[in-house]
Amino acid sequence: MQILQRLRQRFRHYDAALKAADGEQFILEVSQTWSTDPHRAGKVLSIHDLHKQVFAPEAAVVAIAPKKTLRRAARTGQASSA
Repeated sequence: MQILQRLRQRFRHYDAALKAADGEQFILEVSQTWSTDPHRAGKVLSIHDLHKQVFAPEAAVVAIAPKKTLRRAARTGQASSA
């Protein structure tokens, strides 16, 4: 991201990527300048679409949090809500 920040004045697609409202728009914009492969954006988006469940916010939390932490958080949440 630092590279995009630094080069956003020089490459308008980097600036547009940083202002993108969603991941798909970010990929489309950054791919216009970043790659020499004219099909890069489509390839990245197809990979993203095949693995959307991994990119979901809940999946990210489960993927990075140890099981013990999740169980402890669940117990704490249940105890405080009772």
